[in-house]
Amino acid sequence: MQSELISLRDNTEVIPIAETEEASDICAKIRERFKLIGCPKLNSSDNVVTKPNLCSIQGPETGATTDPKVVEGIILYLQKQFSVSNIAIVKSDESQVLADMAFKLLGYEELSKSFSVQLVNLSKASSSPTFSMVIPS
Repeated sequence: MQSELISLRDNTEVIPIAETEEASDICAKIRERFKLIGCPKLNSSDNVVTKPNLCSIQGPETGATTDPKVVEGIILYLQKQFSVSNIAIVKSDESQVLADMAFKLLGYEELSKSFSVQLVNLSKASSSPTFSMVIPS
């Protein structure tokens, strides 16, 4: 399958799309997409949160969940480009899927250990975490 870039523009919204069958290409594709959408500049001391779609216990080939390889590519990009070390992958419990179960069965526990990132079940967080988000203009 050939890699492609399709950008759909509606006023200020950009949706970058890339296809690849090679896991080694994912980090490069993510870097290209962040350049396209204008990734904010980060400092190594910044806290970064990523929230993959883990709404069912199905493999990423179904389209129901985010492939851990994509999140791995985001982590590698953030670590290499900005030296960010405080990265968290977050999810809340849902009626059909518990976050801790999803993390384990969908490969996120292993990803967390391999790249020293936190897994946070927001349903079990001791206090309500506050996150700020920078949206590129």
